[in-house]
Amino acid sequence: MDIETIKDLKNKFVPYLICAYNGSKYITSFGLNQKHLFAEFIKNLLTFFERRKRTLIVYTHNLSNFDGVFLMDHLIQFGKVKPQSFHGRLISIKLILSTKGHKNKTIIFKDSMLMLPLSLRQLSDSFKVVNKKGIFPFLLNDINYHGEFPNFKTFN
Repeated sequence: MDIETIKDLKNKFVPYLICAYNGSKYITSFGLNQKHLFAEFIKNLLTFFERRKRTLIVYTHNLSNFDGVFLMDHLIQFGKVKPQSFHGRLISIKLILSTKGHKNKTIIFKDSMLMLPLSLRQLSDSFKVVNKKGIFPFLLNDINYHGEFPNFKTFN
């Protein structure tokens, strides 16, 4: 999974897109309403549970240093949250669900960067991925931007 953010007018990172892929199915959640964004993502993520499976493992690239901060703020509404750290560094987040139809199932978020310490672009090259994560205007703070190509200074 991956969380994309923009910087708001106060220069604070704000998630606006969360997506995941399980090898055959993509899920996405989009918008600036944080509660709705994360609730929609978790609802979609629950569709990844296989029949009779009680645990789902989700790899997040850079969970320890970035995405985990956003996840921790929002997972509590779905059940019991148990972060695991090693030498003061977040390495996983266990969510024991309390939601209807999924009670006592577990989602474990793990940091793939701790196992594969390269950028997503470098990993795409290493694994010969066809559809790579592209260049993006990370400094553009309008998620509904329409028009000509964004100004060069919005690219990082």
